[in-house]
Amino acid sequence: MAMRFYEGMFLLDTGKMAGDLNKAAETLVQIVTKHGGEIIVHRVWDERRLAYPVKKQRKALYYLISFKAPGSAVTPIEADLKLQEFVIRSMFLAIDPKLADSMIAVARDPNAVALQTVTEPPDEDLFDPAPDRNRRRRPADVREG
Repeated sequence: MAMRFYEGMFLLDTGKMAGDLNKAAETLVQIVTKHGGEIIVHRVWDERRLAYPVKKQRKALYYLISFKAPGSAVTPIEADLKLQEFVIRSMFLAIDPKLADSMIAVARDPNAVALQTVTEPPDEDLFDPAPDRNRRRRPADVREG
């Protein structure tokens, strides 16, 4: 069966993990590998406040796993994740093979997490429209007098 590249994002309940992130990460990796997945990279993304409560939780730890697996493996992985108390929600994206190499490079980059914490504004405003577009145009029939 053909292996596809997937990226899984998991929302984890930090209260139910009992502060043991390594054990939770190991459990997630074991679930993926149990169903024929090959882990490429996995890491913590960030702990954030949720836009709305999910399973009565207002914030969660985001955890990312990039892996290769047969297409038939995703459904059993999702079923096993539902049995884990510390997993609030999960989402899987099938990645186009053309984009897989570049996504793996970004996922393996040790500075990828640091890019999220950049607080300095850029040197120039990239979203500022061109000066020509910013001028107000007058109707042709209005004349200064």
